[in-house]
Amino acid sequence: MDTIYDDGRFQITSELLCTPTRYYPLANATVKIRRDPLWFAVGLTTLSGLTTLIYSDLLYISELAAIWGVTGSALYLGKTFAFLSVDAMGHNNTMVVARTSIIKDLYQAMRLARSTSKQGNIIEIDVE
Repeated sequence: MDTIYDDGRFQITSELLCTPTRYYPLANATVKIRRDPLWFAVGLTTLSGLTTLIYSDLLYISELAAIWGVTGSALYLGKTFAFLSVDAMGHNNTMVVARTSIIKDLYQAMRLARSTSKQGNIIEIDVE
């Protein structure tokens, strides 16, 4: 098996996704990037904005700073981390959590692994 991606923690070959705890077969696997932490942070930011708009006259500066500190931290974490949803044979809806850049690299490597055949040739598709 030829290694397509290896960062020391995750490894993708032409047939497997290897994580520190499991191996997932790539045959018939469905993979998608999920940005749930980011959407949670956007919702929290909206809620914090409305709270500040409505109750700003009743809140102390320290309370406003705490609200926006938590909101800023949530936005940073939401932008930094993402989920890779892997639906492989025997492993339904498995989530891999990592930095967004690593998740994007894993996704691209899995696309490349799926587009190559067992002999390592690119599968050509004729569109007519």
